[in-house]
Amino acid sequence: MQPQWIGPLAPRLTVRVDETRIPGVKGGCPLIAEVDGRRWRLAAGSNPLPVPPGVRTLRVWCSYYGIEVGGAELTVDTSAPYPLLVHYAPPLTIYNRGALALHPVPRPGRAALLGIMAGAPALVLLVVVVLVAVRQLTG
Repeated sequence: MQPQWIGPLAPRLTVRVDETRIPGVKGGCPLIAEVDGRRWRLAAGSNPLPVPPGVRTLRVWCSYYGIEVGGAELTVDTSAPYPLLVHYAPPLTIYNRGALALHPVPRPGRAALLGIMAGAPALVLLVVVVLVAVRQLTG
């Protein structure tokens, strides 16, 4: 059960993360949220962030060997008396941006992932065909 905080630093912002794994990244990337220079590490599920009321800029990203990937940014108003729920979807590849919205969002990068998965074998096949053709032409 979540602690019931009261006062100015009660959790006014909740970041919901459904999936934290990026395909091909061993062990996954740590997810980081930042509001006004203060950072939190996120986990799968609901992550309450104690931020003061007001208009704030929320940034969320994955830390891939110290490099910020899958970044997303959203301006939120935390002055309401109830917590604001924000959904973050990390990308399917490290080459895409993440998605951050007030409603559940699909994970970006599906086309890039399919391109990588189809392009790599196609490139290997092309090299084999070229090498066989060169061998046939030279003798």
